[in-house]
Amino acid sequence: TGVTIADLDKNATLIVIVSLDDPAKGVLTNLGGFVESPAGTYTFMGSPAASTTAIQGLIFYPTAGRVPVGQTETTTFTISVDDSFAAPVTDDTTTVIVTAVEEPNIPPSISGTVAGQTVDDNGTIDPFSTVTISDQDTAAITVTVSLDDSAKGDLINLDGFVEGPLGSYTFTGSPAEATTAIRSLTFDPTEDRVPVGQTETTTFTISADDDIADPVTDDTTTVIVTVVDKTKKIFLPLILR
Repeated sequence: TGVTIADLDKNATLIVIVSLDDPAKGVLTNLGGFVESPAGTYTFMGSPAASTTAIQGLIFYPTAGRVPVGQTETTTFTISVDDSFAAPVTDDTTTVIVTAVEEPNIPPSISGTVAGQTVDDNGTIDPFSTVTISDQDTAAITVTVSLDDSAKGDLINLDGFVEGPLGSYTFTGSPAEATTAIRSLTFDPTEDRVPVGQTETTTFTISADDDIADPVTDDTTTVIVTVVDKTKKIFLPLILR
């Protein structure tokens, strides 16, 4: 931020190049007119004042995980300025010492759960059709869906979920795969658990575990099951005389 580019001819068009000693060490952003080509080399053309403004705006983002936690790595930047008259001048004084730190884990997230869904006891429902499982840290995640009482019904159309123990269903895969699988689950309630006309609510708990942070859970999803009269009614034709 303290670099100044100067030339006796204030209206001269300068070519300013900033190069990293190793492009794998990071990238410059907020380029402000600088163009990267090839990797790790950034070029700007403009007046001394414009060059100064642009170079002072550059931001360095180091590559994470290049050395073990607690160790350091130094990046050296070489600045070259060419006015197309004299030989280019260079400066490689600028260095950045990067210390590797342990990156915080971002836990998985569960969204799109819906409470108060309704179904008759002789029907079925997809209670997780809007649920999304996401995680920024890992390609594999374990998702478990549990009923508050396994006697209340079953999940079918498992699509990779495995039941065990009774009333608990587990899936392991990427967040995208877990989202597809959980949206496919269908709840088939047990019939006639309460008298006709009455209702029973089933609560589902979803757990997502990436084996890094503590599992996250969501028990928002509920299904209200209404018991319907399944007695067959026979209507005989009525003959009026």
